[in-house]
Amino acid sequence: MAVTDESIIRPLELQGIAQLYSTTQGGFDRIKELKKLNHSIVINFLELLDILIKSPSSPKREKKLEDLNLLFINIHHLINELRPHQARETLRVMMERQKQQRLETADKLYKHLDRVVAILQSCSSSLQMATRQQDGSFEQMEVDESKNHNEDDEFSRKDEIMCSALEEIS
Repeated sequence: MAVTDESIIRPLELQGIAQLYSTTQGGFDRIKELKKLNHSIVINFLELLDILIKSPSSPKREKKLEDLNLLFINIHHLINELRPHQARETLRVMMERQKQQRLETADKLYKHLDRVVAILQSCSSSLQMATRQQDGSFEQMEVDESKNHNEDDEFSRKDEIMCSALEEIS
């Protein structure tokens, strides 16, 4: 893994451009510097208009255009320095939304799971009750058959075999 100490945005000095704001101050405030640069742009623009009105071919006009260009470059550089912060904040917000959506989805899944478990338990208890009732009716049939042990003996034995076969199947 290569470690680079290079910043994301190259400083203006490395690009050969004068930096009009100072970053060495203890409490560097980009917003305050942006406001100062914006104010300077407005003032220089008004001065350029004044020069254009009084003498359009004056060499001061070129100097003012250069000053305005430098101010715009500096303000653009400050704005670009804010982009990584904005990107981190955007990612943080997106991840928070995704986390919330996943939690909501998990809650819905657990609710559905609880309902499925309740349905399965209900079906299981109903099946057990039905099995008990069938077992009771088979016992009752055996008692009744032993009482009528006459000529139906052959049929009751066949019934008994069929019932036990059905029980083994289910």
